[in-house]
Amino acid sequence: MTGGADECAQVVSCPGETPYRPSRRSPTSSRRCGWRLIRNPPIGLELRVGLERGHGALLALTSGPPWHLSCVIESVGPDCLCRIQGGEGHIGAVVLCQWCSDGVVTERLTAEGHKETPIATHAAREICRVWRRSVVCIAGIHFDGIDRAQIEEIVRTANELTRRAAGEIASRLHR
Repeated sequence: MTGGADECAQVVSCPGETPYRPSRRSPTSSRRCGWRLIRNPPIGLELRVGLERGHGALLALTSGPPWHLSCVIESVGPDCLCRIQGGEGHIGAVVLCQWCSDGVVTERLTAEGHKETPIATHAAREICRVWRRSVVCIAGIHFDGIDRAQIEEIVRTANELTRRAAGEIASRLHR
């Protein structure tokens, strides 16, 4: 990956949306387009960390082959929206976690027949614990014809993405 402007736009835009492109910056490198790229070869993750607040995604992570899952974290006022998608993206589960003095309070909503709730719960709770803000996680992952072992691999990969996201948020909060 070269980190050009189109690549950055792909990370922070959805079909039908205008891609985010930082103003007054050259789109020739990942640093100049407002993102830095961190590679983690052992598990094939690519972590893109937004360097500017208030312009959509703060953090975007994608896993490598074969699943190419994505975890995008956006600021919504003082709160946080996390999207985890893979394969045929959709909304399978929505989880809200709120920080309170006693810890994290969690509410779950699952679409009929979907099983993304554990992934969304893990993501929302991890990010809420670190950031101490309200977090909504929307998860939708669908791959045809996969077996139990592949499902477990997808869950592990999604959970690793969110652990990395929470770790990056924690490191940025303590700078």
